[in-house]
Amino acid sequence: MPGRPDPIAFSTPSRLIPVLYPGVTVPPAPRNDLVAIFLTGIPNLNMVPNGKPAEYIRLNTAIPPAAHPSPLGVLGGDNAGFPNGRRLADDVTDIELRALAGATPFTPQFNKSPNNILGDGVDANDKPFLPTFPYEASPWQGYEHSHHRVGP
Repeated sequence: MPGRPDPIAFSTPSRLIPVLYPGVTVPPAPRNDLVAIFLTGIPNLNMVPNGKPAEYIRLNTAIPPAAHPSPLGVLGGDNAGFPNGRRLADDVTDIELRALAGATPFTPQFNKSPNNILGDGVDANDKPFLPTFPYEASPWQGYEHSHHRVGP
């Protein structure tokens, strides 16, 4: 049916997780959990009534900013974070890896180690955020690589 998400096709990226992370098993298709997280919105969090499935950032503005934000957003118990909107300090890569592995409340049998500790190993920015808009630090100069060691 046109316009309706296919949870089986939507599970394709999660099939890469066991290849990239040997020993990690993922929930089988259909992955309705991924459809909710990334395509329709999470019920009682950021799902829009009668909304159309689409890949865009949903933000429930009725949820106040967190006093103590978690970089893992909703997975870290912080409903003001990703995938309910996206803050600069949200660790979107770790969140998405864990969601693909099924480490969410939607699939509790997979919300355990090693699935719920997957990550890219980057837990901090290499430059601090700016105190004023645009908040993001200026990028490093791309050709000199003076910001990290190159070679042995």
